Amino acid sequence: KFTVDLTGSAATLLVEETTDPVTGPAGPSTPSAPSGGINLDGLKSLALVGSGIPGVGEWDVAAAAGDMAKASKGVYTKVIAVTAGTAMSFKIAGNDAWDDAYNFGGMEDGVVVALGTKVELANGGGSKDLSLTATKDCNLKFTVDLTGGVPTLLVEETTDEATGPSEPSDPSTPS
Repeated sequence: KFTVDLTGSAATLLVEETTDPVTGPAGPSTPSAPSGGINLDGLKSLALVGSGIPGVGEWDVAAAAGDMAKASKGVYTKVIAVTAGTAMSFKIAGNDAWDDAYNFGGMEDGVVVALGTKVELANGGGSKDLSLTATKDCNLKFTVDLTGGVPTLLVEETTDEATGPSEPSDPSTPS
C-alpha cells in the first residue's frame, strides 16, 4: 500500500504491506486461488490414469473407469482392487484432458508412492509419472487434495469397496 502525504512542507511516501485488495484501472481485484494454490473454479472432474491400474484404461483420460469421486470441494477419491505384485505408473488428469491447469504428477522422475504417506504433486506439463507396486491383495484408496497451497496424494489400504467401469462414482455426491 502506497500513501503520499502532501500536508507538510515536504511530501512523504509511506509504503506498507497490507491485505487490502489490489486496485487498478479496472477497479479492485482479488485472486481466485491462494498463492501457490490451485484455482478450483474450472475443475469439473479428476481421473486416475496410467498403466497397470486394474480396471482403468491405459493412459485414457476420458475413460470413465478412472474417474475419481468428489469427496468435497477440491478433494477427490478413487478405490481400486489390486493383487500382490500389481505395478502401476500413473498421474491424475482433470476435466477428461491433459489440461496443464489440472494435470498432476510427481515433482521429479522416479517418485514411488508409499502407502500412508502424503506425496506432494507437481501441477502442469512438467509433472512426472508416479509409481506404486502392491505388496498384497487389497483395496487401495487414492485421495487427491487440492485445497492447500501444494496439491497432495495419499494412497492407503482400505476396506471400502472398489469402484470400476460397472460402478461409477456416486452421483448423489454434492458438486
